Amino acid sequence: MAQEEKRVIIHFDTLEGFQARLTDGTLTEKGDYIVLIKDSALIWVKGQFFTGPSVLSIPKYIKDCEIIQENGKPLTLKFVGAEWNTEEKIYKEFNKTIELTLASTQSDGLMSKEDKAKVDKILTTGAGTKFLGDDGKYYPIELTTEAVETTDEIPVAGGPLAELLNSAGITSISSRTNLQALLTSLFTKELWPTNLVFKEGTIKSTVPAPTMTINKSGLVEVGTDIIVSETTINAGGQSTTARTYSGFTYGYSASNDNTKDSDSTSISVSATNTQNTTDKYQLSRTINNDVENATGSADISAVKLASKTFKVIEGVNTVKAEVTGIRHSCTFAAMPVYYACSNLGKTSEDHKSSAKDSTDLTSVAPTNSVSRTVTGVYPYYTNKDTITAFSKLPLTTNKTLDVEFVAETASNKHSFKLPAKFNVTSITLLNTLSGNYEVYDISKFTITTEDIDVQGSNVSYKVYTRNDGTNGASSFKITFA
Repeated sequence: MAQEEKRVIIHFDTLEGFQARLTDGTLTEKGDYIVLIKDSALIWVKGQFFTGPSVLSIPKYIKDCEIIQENGKPLTLKFVGAEWNTEEKIYKEFNKTIELTLASTQSDGLMSKEDKAKVDKILTTGAGTKFLGDDGKYYPIELTTEAVETTDEIPVAGGPLAELLNSAGITSISSRTNLQALLTSLFTKELWPTNLVFKEGTIKSTVPAPTMTINKSGLVEVGTDIIVSETTINAGGQSTTARTYSGFTYGYSASNDNTKDSDSTSISVSATNTQNTTDKYQLSRTINNDVENATGSADISAVKLASKTFKVIEGVNTVKAEVTGIRHSCTFAAMPVYYACSNLGKTSEDHKSSAKDSTDLTSVAPTNSVSRTVTGVYPYYTNKDTITAFSKLPLTTNKTLDVEFVAETASNKHSFKLPAKFNVTSITLLNTLSGNYEVYDISKFTITTEDIDVQGSNVSYKVYTRNDGTNGASSFKITFA
């Protein structure tokens, strides 16, 4: 049985204007009207749109419209109105019937609410990564590389890639090969760091050498006065090196989450809270084993030793000043576990550092010193230059003297003087014909003694005088000990 309904006809020039009235509630899906939309060639009836060529044939002037709905049949619209007759130039009554059939894949028509919802979803949320199910819901599109199916097993031998595949342990490709594993074995090898190394931080205290001078150097006569300057010190300092973990070849992560946090190959923690201890500076000065100490203090200006004079003894005389500085302390913050990344940016429980607790360190007390030396020797005398008077030879530590004497006179003989503490062990004389030095008997020198003033002190000397006639100029090598 057909149901007929009368409807009010409403015209809109634009679809936008019609939608605005739906939005503000002026029109509703349950309204008893038919809407004709000019710019889109649409009819809107009972909340559904219809379009098609027949829509464009509906005249503007409509007197009446009926909607006829029969079960199992398309919705039918019957229009009664007037249209302009261009030949007679008058409006003439017309009757027009339009069947609003559902759209199909071959023809235009109405669309159900469910289909409209699906279309809206496709247009707004498809994004190409999901597909729309029959239930109107979206599901992810899943691609799999689990297997590549071929008709038969493929042997790997002799082909251009065979050697490469064989080296990866692949001698055949089955009909259900895992493509992911195949490609991974060919193109990818995950590498991990081989050795993570922890190095603890350090703190080192330093102190400059004391300031000290002496007024002589080199060779001086035994008994010479040496003046040592006032001895002072300067403030020390400190330096630190960071505690580090190194060996993160491919970077590291703070968490085992397969996400690289840094490309750095090492992690460093610098020292903090660096400060002086309550130590005092200490200063000592040693002159030929005679030690004197200054009063210790944290104030460097208060730590000093006054100037001093001492007399040189035979041999090397050493003046040494030594200072002990103050220590320093610092703190190194804790280091949590860090996960080494592979070359693929992955992390693993098998490749991580060990956590390190915070630590306080104190340096070793620093020391430094300065030494000054002067060598004391006795002067040696000869009459080699004038034969009538003695003079000093240049100061030396050598115990063999090369002496070239001028010719003797009847009353003045070749002679030399050495401290009595020394004994002559050999004398050689230059043979001017052969050019060689030949042994010269010590007994050919008469030995006497005398005291000589050396730097204000009497020193006993032995005087060696030649006793074998009157000789011309002679060259001797005189060795003593």
